[in-house]
Amino acid sequence: DTYGKARLFVEALADGEYVFDRFKTQKAEVRPLKKITLLTDKVSVADVERAATHAQAIATGMALTRDLGNLPPNICHPTYLGEEAKALGKAHKNLKVEIHDEKKLAELGMGSFLAVAQGSAQPPRLIVMNYQGAKKGDKPFVLVGKGITFDTGGISIKPASGMDEMKFDMCGAASVFGTLRAVLELKLPINVVCILACAENMP
Repeated sequence: DTYGKARLFVEALADGEYVFDRFKTQKAEVRPLKKITLLTDKVSVADVERAATHAQAIATGMALTRDLGNLPPNICHPTYLGEEAKALGKAHKNLKVEIHDEKKLAELGMGSFLAVAQGSAQPPRLIVMNYQGAKKGDKPFVLVGKGITFDTGGISIKPASGMDEMKFDMCGAASVFGTLRAVLELKLPINVVCILACAENMP
């Protein structure tokens, strides 16, 4: 259909624009795409405009997810993810953010989660983000993301060549961040609760 094709087209263009060069001293010259013109018949203009708006929001969320996944674990640790959540909360008045520290986790009886984090110098964080886009009593969509920013679990049996990829164990949390960012961009009339269990698993 027209909407679907237009959305995929704009998403693909936006995705192709993504570059992660935050830590490069010499950055390649990039010519950003400034304008896209889509030609369609008059009856489909509204669908195409809606598709472009949706695609842009989705691409923004995808970029956030990829940024978090690409960051090294010495930067993207549980505290960093907590700060990212706070920044989203400050930018959007209908998003409430709670960051639970070790003391609160102990009060909640989350001993297993605390055990995962106890070998690390990085403190764990349980991040709860509550987006209120619909009526207060409406049931929310609940997204839960694994945020293990580096996972050395089974270090004695994992080959060294694959250990660097253990930073990607937080990509569940990164995906939730990206999804929520798209929801916020679109101001969707729904309620969403995001729960992220963030810790570094070290021996």
